[in-house]
Amino acid sequence: MNIKVINISVLDVATGEAELNRFLDTHKIISFDKSLVQLEQNAYWSFVISYLDGQQSDASGKRSTVDYREVLNEKDFACFAQLRDLRNRLAKEEGKPAYAIFTNEQLSKLVTERVQTKQDMAAIAGIGESRMENYAGHFLPLLQKLLGVSS
Repeated sequence: MNIKVINISVLDVATGEAELNRFLDTHKIISFDKSLVQLEQNAYWSFVISYLDGQQSDASGKRSTVDYREVLNEKDFACFAQLRDLRNRLAKEEGKPAYAIFTNEQLSKLVTERVQTKQDMAAIAGIGESRMENYAGHFLPLLQKLLGVSS
């Protein structure tokens, strides 16, 4: 896994935005964090992007899949695998694709960000009100158990 930092001046967003979008379109992104930084009279957005080395998109724009055994440490992968099993069981019961519940990337974030509460869960990209309502009650107790946190 590699890290890329891209800073975009608030005074010249268009130039930096093009660089950021080009990078995001051509790499398999693991995590993405942003902060607004102000230094004296200058302000800029700072993006810290974790990505897989050698996992660039092919010519069609389709990205290769992530092997979470390589991305996560052994303990985190074990937790990820149990969350994935729960997701797959719920998807089968509900007759919907597993990714409609949570994507693998979202499951990975639940583990690596040590999600404990509904507020923590809601902060993950793509986890909105509907997913919270339908799945927080299933996933939060398991996360608390696996991550060693009491309710």
